[in-house]
Amino acid sequence: MKKVLFVLMALCFMSSLAFAQETTEPAAVAAPIPDPIGLDGYIIDNLSMRANRDNLNKFLTTYTKEVALATENVNSGYSIFANNQGYPLDKESCAKVVEFLKNPDSKLQVRVSAKQAGDALSVSSFMNQE
Repeated sequence: MKKVLFVLMALCFMSSLAFAQETTEPAAVAAPIPDPIGLDGYIIDNLSMRANRDNLNKFLTTYTKEVALATENVNSGYSIFANNQGYPLDKESCAKVVEFLKNPDSKLQVRVSAKQAGDALSVSSFMNQE
């Protein structure tokens, strides 16, 4: 009888533990929306940036819009070089760069407003630096 009572008490204890556990459902939290990033830098195509990474500051003094708009450079995509670092742009932003650079008044030195989009920046606006 003592063994049966002991087994029943053990079962009651184990079942109380099973019912006492809380269910933890993930909270529905909206992903944070990053603030726009403001950068002052240079538009540079990714092909030229990779080829000249060791002397990029010097290279940018001779880099032109014509070079930036060359077909192979357009196909490589673009980055903004600021703070001694290259910030790659997403595909839509690269298309905006091409349109921006086709404007005769545009310059390679720009101020951009962008948001982080994965590993790249999504640019909302370009302005010539003054």
